[in-house]
Amino acid sequence: MANITAITLKNKKYKKVIDLIHEKLPNFEFVEDKTYAIQIFGDHRYCLKSEQPEEIEGFRTNEQFCLTYNAGNELYVKANGLSSVVLNIGD
Repeated sequence: MANITAITLKNKKYKKVIDLIHEKLPNFEFVEDKTYAIQIFGDHRYCLKSEQPEEIEGFRTNEQFCLTYNAGNELYVKANGLSSVVLNIGD
């Protein structure tokens, strides 16, 4: 898999990953039914939802995981602690 981008974030509220990607790569779009490798380093929570998640929702993992993109389910991520989080996305 090739690396698409790495993003450093400090937000304490959930943000859509695609919006974070667009800050660096304005023309990037996820491809429907394509699988992407996701790695999140640091104290974080992530959530797959069709709308903005509540602050208490979500999961934490130190393992890389794969996400098959489907319209209507967006990936959200937020930092939990005082330090920043690095989000790495590959295809």
